[in-house]
Amino acid sequence: LMRRGAESHKLEKRHEVRIILNFFSQPSMRTRTAFESAEQRLGARIVTIDNAEEFSSLYKGETLEHSLLATQGFFDAVVMRHSENGAAKRAAYVLEIPFINAGDGTNQHPTQALLDLYTLRQKFERIDNLKVAFLGDIKHGRTIRSLAYLLAHLKNNELTFVSPKELGLPDDMRSYFAEKKINFCETDKLDEVIPNVDALYVTRLQWEYVKDEEKRKALMESYKKFQITSPRANRMGIDSIIMHPLPINR
Repeated sequence: LMRRGAESHKLEKRHEVRIILNFFSQPSMRTRTAFESAEQRLGARIVTIDNAEEFSSLYKGETLEHSLLATQGFFDAVVMRHSENGAAKRAAYVLEIPFINAGDGTNQHPTQALLDLYTLRQKFERIDNLKVAFLGDIKHGRTIRSLAYLLAHLKNNELTFVSPKELGLPDDMRSYFAEKKINFCETDKLDEVIPNVDALYVTRLQWEYVKDEEKRKALMESYKKFQITSPRANRMGIDSIIMHPLPINR
């Protein structure tokens, strides 16, 4: 889509008769603008509802399902980001038009995972036989969950999860990897992991899911041990990369 010239022009006009609803109930910068940019490059017209919890009928107590059912006739597709786990599945169940999940709670972020997989493919010219370490807030990180599941469906990828124990791998992910016989491990020893990975996938502490102020302070203190510094980055392999889904908390 980013190419210029005749080929790009054809792509840009492919969906010029379509109208797409971007329904965002969670704050978003990159994901929302990425979708809007792609939609406009493809020629589609867009309607965006930002902060939908406050600026849609959800505020009046209407259910997500009823809001989508009442308006789907206006649109050709829906892109949705929602704060609740499973909201995407609920939306897809009732909608009769194409639906794209742009993130639901701590559950999934499939479009980010596809972008991450593309990045790995561009760098290593393969998406199998990779050693990928996920660093940070494993418990709440939906980008981690989606990418880890994708890598688990491919061949011979080794997954390592590095975090404070209180932000470690959720039980359902652990059970899934064990059931599928995926090569994975969990640790809090970042310095032992760094020299042996192809990609280090770094994530922030997900403040929005930690409501208790004292718990926040404690997590921030423990999180300091997991920051990527220049000396740590210099210990990585010469061909390894650092990835981050953003945003960054410094």
